[in-house]
Amino acid sequence: MAERRMAYLLDTHIWIWWMIGADPLRSSPARERIARAIDEESARVSVISVWEVGMLEAHKRISLTVDVETWTRQALSSPGLSLAPLTPDIALASSRLPGEIHGDP
Repeated sequence: MAERRMAYLLDTHIWIWWMIGADPLRSSPARERIARAIDEESARVSVISVWEVGMLEAHKRISLTVDVETWTRQALSSPGLSLAPLTPDIALASSRLPGEIHGDP
């Protein structure tokens, strides 16, 4: 039986910062984990993050050096990073998480 590695789902802003070379995490343990996940090809980005990048760009909350479609294609083709699928089961399960859920998708 194949061993399953843990995947790390990047927050939208962390994904953006990582891709543009900003380093808000500096020398934090989180930065080290993200770098290791990318090295191990276990870093993921949700399709919802793609939507959020589009919304941030459309509302002028972020400014990209290329059009949003090109940026997204390039960012998703980065080594060590892949798109996490959003299946109907995952979408429904996320609506049933315990506790109060904030309005951010």
